[in-house]
Amino acid sequence: MGRIITFLVFGVAFLFSCKKETAPPPVIEIFSPSHLSGWSVGDSIHVLANVQSSIDLEYIEINLLNTDLINVNPVLSIIPNGSNFSINEYYSISNSNIESGQYYLMIEASNGDDTERKYVNISLSSIPKRSLALIAYCYETGLQTHIYKVDSLLQSQQFKELNGDFAGGAVNSENQNIYSIGKYTGSFFTIDANSGAINNEIPAIINPPFSYFNCISYQNKDLLLGLYEGYINGYYGNGNLKFSYLVSLFRPEKLKYDGTYILGSFQYHTGGAEAFGVIYEISGMVKDIIFTSFNVVDFFRVSGELVLVFANNGTQSEVYTLNTNTLIFTQISSFNSGNIYSATDCGNNTFVLSHNNGLVVYNYNSNTSSDFDLGAKNGILTFDEVDERLYLSSGKEIYSYTWPGAVESGPLVMPDSIRDIHILYNR
Repeated sequence: MGRIITFLVFGVAFLFSCKKETAPPPVIEIFSPSHLSGWSVGDSIHVLANVQSSIDLEYIEINLLNTDLINVNPVLSIIPNGSNFSINEYYSISNSNIESGQYYLMIEASNGDDTERKYVNISLSSIPKRSLALIAYCYETGLQTHIYKVDSLLQSQQFKELNGDFAGGAVNSENQNIYSIGKYTGSFFTIDANSGAINNEIPAIINPPFSYFNCISYQNKDLLLGLYEGYINGYYGNGNLKFSYLVSLFRPEKLKYDGTYILGSFQYHTGGAEAFGVIYEISGMVKDIIFTSFNVVDFFRVSGELVLVFANNGTQSEVYTLNTNTLIFTQISSFNSGNIYSATDCGNNTFVLSHNNGLVVYNYNSNTSSDFDLGAKNGILTFDEVDERLYLSSGKEIYSYTWPGAVESGPLVMPDSIRDIHILYNR
């Protein structure tokens, strides 16, 4: 028995003595850029560094991270030859959507046995945000969908012609995409905002009297598409499918993503009763769907758990808040008799509504309203936050207003009826 124990001890010792020793991690020295140096989006940073290892290096990467250590720019990969390598590269900051702030330029090196990372804190200035165009979707029943670009002088140029009918549009300035959906015959199109090339097309399943596509929106880097059967499809900014959730027995009418929840107005399949839903974006779990006595026109996250809801209740227009924690609606205001047609966010919790009585400004902080333009026609509103201009489309006409001064320009008369408008920015 003693011999066996002795043999085992010597055997284990022998095995450990034969185990391959691992090399220590590489040593990285960064000479450029310097700590806290300032750069702008679009610059190419001259990276000078030296990497040493006791064995051959497998790879070196240059990366840009935000303060949460999340990659925000394409990685520059280097395949070194040998155990020592001098980096002399220009690293381009090509992501035009990077915001001003503090970032880390990181060099990562691996020799197969271990990996080392070295960081330099740098300051980046973003590309100034600019308005490129007002995107106007025009359609006359039985004809093709026409998309126009309209400049700040209300001069238009046809950008794209699409086969099929039209139900709604959305604009993704971050990825420079323009989206369009039909109802019965029009496809879901993803269009390059610069070249006009169709990057993706999903045909509608024709099934009158029910439309296939119901609604579309782009918010917080998510594209939401509502289908008649109750499906909500989510897409990344690059157009890849992120999720597909089924909300049984309800048709989505308007959808938005606030960063945590998918918020939406819905119709019950049987009887068409109006409802409002709160859904977890990350899982698709329905927090609740609440039947309402009013018809939701639009809604906006305003503070904490509160969502501001503009609605029509018969011939009366009303303002509610919805607490997405308690899921309780509270009426906080109402307007003169008549309906709201559309609403747009003008910043600082101030909104402009297209109402039967004209354009109305509503301030959530003070819960007060005032007239903006009593003679305005009813229609679709959108706000250009960079040029601070308010746009109203009514029939075939587009009007422009200074904000908050309400100096009117226009109308620009389009060849077809305007069905939707959105602002396209450079990022």
